[in-house]
Amino acid sequence: MAGTATQIGHGLAKVLGIKLHYRNPQNLDTPTQGESVYSVLSADSFVEHEPTSWEWIQSVVPNGGGILRWAYNLFPFTHWIDRYNVQWLYGDLVAGITVGCVVVPQSMAYAKLALLPPEFGLYSSFMGVLIYWFFATSKDITIGPVAVMSTITGNVVDKVGKSHPEFEAHYVASALAVIAGAIICFIGLVRAGWIVDFISLAAISAFMTGSALNIAVAQVPALMGITGFSNREATYKVVINILKHLGRSKRDAAMGFKHAGAPQVNKPIIQSFASKLPASVIVLLIEHIAIAKSFGRVNNYTIDPSQEMVAIGVTNLLGPFLGAYPATGSFSRTAIKSKAGVRTPFAGVITAVVVLLAIYALPAVFFYIPNSALSAVIIHAVGDLITPPNTVYQFWRISPLEVIIFFAGVLVTIFSSIENGIYTTICVSVAVLLFRVVKAQGRFMGKVRVHSVVGDHVLNDGGKGSGQGKDGRIPQSDTDGNVRNVFLPLEHADGSNPQIEPESPYPGIFIYRFSEGFNYPNANHYLDYMVATIFKQTRRTNPNTYGKLGDRPWNDPGPRRGRVEDHSDRPTLKAIILDFSSVNNIDITSVQHLIDVRNQLDRYATPDKVDWHLACINNRWTKRALASAGFGYPAPAGESLTFKRWKPIFSVAEIGGHSSAAAAAENIENEKELKRQTTEDTERASVSKRRAKDSDAIAKDDASSSESGDFVQSIKASKAYTSGSTVRVAVVQGLNMPLFHVDLTSALQSAIANTERRAELEGKGGI
Repeated sequence: MAGTATQIGHGLAKVLGIKLHYRNPQNLDTPTQGESVYSVLSADSFVEHEPTSWEWIQSVVPNGGGILRWAYNLFPFTHWIDRYNVQWLYGDLVAGITVGCVVVPQSMAYAKLALLPPEFGLYSSFMGVLIYWFFATSKDITIGPVAVMSTITGNVVDKVGKSHPEFEAHYVASALAVIAGAIICFIGLVRAGWIVDFISLAAISAFMTGSALNIAVAQVPALMGITGFSNREATYKVVINILKHLGRSKRDAAMGFKHAGAPQVNKPIIQSFASKLPASVIVLLIEHIAIAKSFGRVNNYTIDPSQEMVAIGVTNLLGPFLGAYPATGSFSRTAIKSKAGVRTPFAGVITAVVVLLAIYALPAVFFYIPNSALSAVIIHAVGDLITPPNTVYQFWRISPLEVIIFFAGVLVTIFSSIENGIYTTICVSVAVLLFRVVKAQGRFMGKVRVHSVVGDHVLNDGGKGSGQGKDGRIPQSDTDGNVRNVFLPLEHADGSNPQIEPESPYPGIFIYRFSEGFNYPNANHYLDYMVATIFKQTRRTNPNTYGKLGDRPWNDPGPRRGRVEDHSDRPTLKAIILDFSSVNNIDITSVQHLIDVRNQLDRYATPDKVDWHLACINNRWTKRALASAGFGYPAPAGESLTFKRWKPIFSVAEIGGHSSAAAAAENIENEKELKRQTTEDTERASVSKRRAKDSDAIAKDDASSSESGDFVQSIKASKAYTSGSTVRVAVVQGLNMPLFHVDLTSALQSAIANTERRAELEGKGGI
């Protein structure tokens, strides 16, 4: 009995004209001679239920346990800190001290790139390594000032200083860190770390290479003591100015320490660098995540990009309170830390102690470091960021188009700016991705019979080999039992051997595979190609569709006067099999395109109906969407009298598989029973075993014109449904959607069976 809410909902739907039960055209609850009775006679039947909106809401909205796990995972150090031991401490001490010795001169040098006094580099390094270990999912990463981000910060400071001289440089840098950190922290907290996956490796490599060249060239004037021009112009201009002023080379000296400052964030400061904020956020993200992923793969652990964003965000939010400017992961220091044998993220605390010692105990040691030495440190550090020629060649071998993107990014960085180089590579990469999605090419598939060969032996079903004949021929005895069907593109677009010609599935039946998803950007391109190919290879079912020349549409005017259009050698369109193996989700637009094509092809095949079989669907929501559009079911009997009795073909499989506990227990019981039986019983058991061997074959309905009772008995006696079978089987997919198939083989078998069934009925006069 339906509840009150359900009744109200059904009544409202009726008033609004919403059809709630339009997807049961064959009255599938009642078996007929044309369908399998497995759904009502077998205890192991399966009816697939559609997903509901409430299920989706439950899957995306966190419950109480999910919120607790989210909060627990915000602090990954709690997962391992209680098992910290002396051996780990030793490794962290060595790595922490080693990195500390490197980070001090590097951070002071990078502060120079940011147009800040050197002590601000030390502040940033101290806060980076101290805070990161609380949130880290990588043991190798070292957060602190880096060359590229320092250069971006310097560009921001330089721009704001010209337009708003009242803002001190370190206030601008600290405000930039707070705002960028807040944005990144938010992205991490909502677990949207997947956003960085839209930035390709070619874009990252171009950004790193171009930035390294830009930074290295900009440090040459300080290295050689050349003054009189700006080193923040385009790279090629700096090179020209260096060559012009080579005669004025000299030695230059150093700097001193100042106190850290608190951040001041207000609307005028934010507005002054708002245009630079996107580039700053991108640089903070891609450099850190790329490095963390790389070292995670090298050292066999997996990072959480969202959690890493939280770490970067919190570091840049809190760092400015001690005078820090934007910081992110450093490639050179991370590499040193990894090589030094770091064991846990706690090594960052050791590095923080070293940096703290440099800030308070050793200022005099660093006071006399000359600018030329700092410039040399920077040039040496950024050298590791340049992509080696061999790597570029490997890029070319993999994807020549992306190498063009790589060089475009490098050239734009050299002749314009780092920010423009970043935008160029990302935009072009996204454009290429969209083009590939929109222009994804579907493939028509054909069937090929293949054998598995090891050495000179053809493998049989048991994995054992039989001899192979001369000249690559297979013995006749092996050509039937030890063969399987695979499906290859008819035009060999996959690079398969052109000497092997895939067989057309069946006259009038087409297998079409979506190569790269099926959504609104590419649905039209996919289906236009499919329809055009079908029209070229088939003919209309009714050649007299257009009685007069004037009845023909303008876009199909037919042959010229005096010529006869004869396509009698072509088959009529019978069925289409769609391979959804590469499709995860579909949308309204793609389904509507599919409906339009179905209607178009039904008119083309009138008075018949085109059967649509869909194979390898991986997503329940995709099935629901297709079923909502009327796919997955046979043509209604009222619309096609010759298809009154359809032949569903279901794939069945052993419950639990061969190695399951249930199957093992059942086998033991069967063996005991066999020992107790008489000779006659033993013979019956032998027959049962032979039936069990075929129990995973696809069950076919031998529809006949006999009475319903005889039909049911014949089905019950078939091998797939025999109760005496030693292995229990069940259908793999739901009986309620018979035209959704587990693989292409079952889809093709069903399409052929129903095509032949239709031809048989037409031969009998449409009974």
